Amino acid sequence: MDAWIVEHLQDLRNAPVDEAFRLLSNLALLQGAAVVVLAIIVARRASIWPAVAGVVAVAVTSTITTSIKSLVGRARPPLALSDVHALVPLPHDASFPSGHASSAFAAAVVLGAYAPRLRPILVTVATLVAISRVWLGVHYPSDVVAGAALGTTIALLTLGVIRRVRETRGART
Repeated sequence: MDAWIVEHLQDLRNAPVDEAFRLLSNLALLQGAAVVVLAIIVARRASIWPAVAGVVAVAVTSTITTSIKSLVGRARPPLALSDVHALVPLPHDASFPSGHASSAFAAAVVLGAYAPRLRPILVTVATLVAISRVWLGVHYPSDVVAGAALGTTIALLTLGVIRRVRETRGART
C-alpha cells in the first residue's frame, strides 16, 4: 500500500502544489519558529518550563528518530521504486521514520500544550509538513505516520515528566 500511494501521487503532481509542499517541507524550520514562540510564552508567563519542554521534546525526538532510522535502514522511495522521483534533494539517511514529521509533531504538541488556542493551527501545519514529505517523494506514508506518532508520544511524555517535576518542586502551574 505504501509503494502504491507514493507511485500514484506522482500522477497528481503539479507546479503550484509541488511548490507549496516544498515550502511546507522546509518548515522543519518549525523547530526554529517553535523556539521563538516558546520564548514569547516564557516572557509572558515568566517561566522557563515551556522552553525546556520544547527543547527536550524536539531533541529527544530527533535522537530517537535518528537511532530508529539507523536500525531499520529503509530505503527512500526513489531508491526502491524506479517510477518515483523526488522533487527535493534526497536525504542521505534512511526513510523510516520521518524526521520532519516527528520533529514537527513534537514541536506542535508541546507548543499546543502551552498555547491551546494555537493547537489546531499547529497540528494542521505539522500534518501538512508530514504530507509534504510523501508528496515530494522522499517518504512513504507509513514513515510519516510513524514519525507523527513518535513525535507526539515523546512530546506528551516530556510534558508529563515536566508536570511531575514541577509538582514535586511545588512550582507554580
